[in-house]
Amino acid sequence: WARPFGSTQYAVVVGTGTTEHFGVLPHVSIVWKRESVRSLLMGTIGYSERAPTLHELYLPNQNVLLYSGSGLDYEEKGNRLLKSERQIVMSLQAEIGKMGNTAGLTVAAGQIWDAIDWQHTLDEVTGTLSFSPINDDITFATTTVTKDIHLGQYVNLHGGASYHFVDYASDRAKTYQPDYQAFGGAELHVFWKQKLIHLYAYGEAIYLGPFEGYRQTGLGETVVFNTKVSFSMGSFRFHLVHENVLDGTFENREYSTMPGRTLFWGFTWHFLD
Repeated sequence: WARPFGSTQYAVVVGTGTTEHFGVLPHVSIVWKRESVRSLLMGTIGYSERAPTLHELYLPNQNVLLYSGSGLDYEEKGNRLLKSERQIVMSLQAEIGKMGNTAGLTVAAGQIWDAIDWQHTLDEVTGTLSFSPINDDITFATTTVTKDIHLGQYVNLHGGASYHFVDYASDRAKTYQPDYQAFGGAELHVFWKQKLIHLYAYGEAIYLGPFEGYRQTGLGETVVFNTKVSFSMGSFRFHLVHENVLDGTFENREYSTMPGRTLFWGFTWHFLD
């Protein structure tokens, strides 16, 4: 059911599914939105249940060579004892300002009971990293702030930062989940009217907070600078991208050092409207 017109809009969705072994799996969601020329408010809340997949239940034991180069050191298998999970998630989004000059705040939080999540264990003797899904209660929340600034006719600035909170009832480690992220960028846009060409130049800085891997600690906590220049004529656009401009050394995944300066180019050309 929905009310799609007017400055205030809302919708309600109710449904259910069923499986042979896990019974009825209901879901319901409510969305509310209020919008004007200078502001936007939107809130959502939803509840759903999910049964484990056949992959999570019945994946046969598999061993492969992944890390060491000298033996089978990675293992994964399903878990026939899994229960269905239940979750409730809420979010609120707020923006204020005119188009191109806005400030935004987004908050999302929720609870998952009997969440189906892959747990890892490390055998210190053999060095084997094993994964298998388990049921665990998870509480999470994310807050993001953004700011857009339009300077005159040519320059646009965009930036933001996020904080992530995750808590496992079993006190498991938060692998590959940095608490903080931030970014900032600036774009210069000039229209060459005589040639009908749009010229663009963009630069950005991206920060990733510290986090842990399955085997390594102290990952993340890096700032990476990227640039991009491009031009467009009608439906054709060419771009040249320069990533990791300062040639920094970092790992987004353990034992996998990211490349240094990387330069690539490409184009898009739309033949059909």
